[in-house]
Amino acid sequence: MAKKSIRFNSVVKYTESKEDQAAKKLAESQHNLQDQQQRLQSLQQFHDEYAQRFNLLGQQGMQAGQVRDYHAFVGKLKGAVEQQQRMVKIAQGNVEEKKFAWIKTRTETQKANIILARYVSHEQRLEDKIEQKDGDEHAQRNHKSHH
Repeated sequence: MAKKSIRFNSVVKYTESKEDQAAKKLAESQHNLQDQQQRLQSLQQFHDEYAQRFNLLGQQGMQAGQVRDYHAFVGKLKGAVEQQQRMVKIAQGNVEEKKFAWIKTRTETQKANIILARYVSHEQRLEDKIEQKDGDEHAQRNHKSHH
């Protein structure tokens, strides 16, 4: 019969595989969050630059049609910024979800490794006892054969 530690090693490998998958998903979600944040920053910067340009042109004098077009475009930009802010919040929630999943799988891997270490330790103690017993019996036989 195979040792428990050898049989249980497949459980450890399975939990490690799940942990690796969770870590990869966490990294992907973090990368997505960074992308979403960069998009938001770009949109905000573009919105701010466009609003400043509108103010400068407004000081120089603009026709009513231009003012209306600028307002409409700034409104669209503001809507895009708000939509991107929602996307960032969703991405942040996804990171938290993936982080929780990774922590859970990490904990499972740590528990499995602790159990494996206990099996190995127990098996080693049993082997040591058997070796000690065999050594004692061998010493007794040698002692009896010399007398």
